Amino acid sequence: MQLEKNEKLIFELLNSRMRPYSIYLKAYSIAPEFIGRNCIVSVITKEQKYKSEITALSERIRIDVGNDSHFRIDNVELR
Repeated sequence: MQLEKNEKLIFELLNSRMRPYSIYLKAYSIAPEFIGRNCIVSVITKEQKYKSEITALSERIRIDVGNDSHFRIDNVELR
């Protein structure tokens, strides 16, 4: 994957297949000006909010945001 003209970050939101489901993001492409910057990622669903620890951005990293035995990826709110 490569960034399009207006894109700065490309992540995929994933969860494990077994309970409790681990919820995480996989970074595919990050604009050079963001590499090495610290961030906190939030994933918000209709029922709950999950937050990662402070993470330095780099391509191909995994950012863990939480565990939930009732997590459904289709309940994630896009903002």
